[in-house]
Amino acid sequence: MLMMPPQKAKTRFSDWKFATKSIFGFWIFYALTVAVRAFLGTDPLTTLTNKLVVVAIGIVFTFAVYGAITQFAGGRTIRRKAVVAGAASILASALMSTTLILTDDYFRESKEEFRYQAREGFTIVEKGSTIRQAALRFEVSPSAAVKLMRRWQPRSSALWRPPTAHFWTSTTLSSARSLIPS
Repeated sequence: MLMMPPQKAKTRFSDWKFATKSIFGFWIFYALTVAVRAFLGTDPLTTLTNKLVVVAIGIVFTFAVYGAITQFAGGRTIRRKAVVAGAASILASALMSTTLILTDDYFRESKEEFRYQAREGFTIVEKGSTIRQAALRFEVSPSAAVKLMRRWQPRSSALWRPPTAHFWTSTTLSSARSLIPS
């Protein structure tokens, strides 16, 4: 006679212990990396409280993806599970981003600073503020503030930069034509 334990009946959530450990393991690892990064900055408490809210929301949505897989693809082929997981992940990411946008006003404002010293000798100090706050301060639309930040960040210079390459082509050609004797 074999000394094997009797087989248990498979239920829809039979792997819930493994799934719970995996989900919490992933999010705890993420929270630890956030904590390490927070303590490298100047305002770790604000960063931790804001990011731990993101972790909590992520745990809820990850369990929702697990629930969708077990509900709609439990006992089916791996292909169906992958399709359901992909669709549920896309839906969860859209819901998470919407949730974070809606709760952004409730997060604590960061007091972190970014310092940049230009070659000319002056120092720019940028304190943590959102694009919306910067747009309100300078009385421009948020999209204009985003465009200005994109122009400034790659070169780390606040100097004006033309919006298209066409500007340089037409300017260079017109100045080059003026140098050629007719």
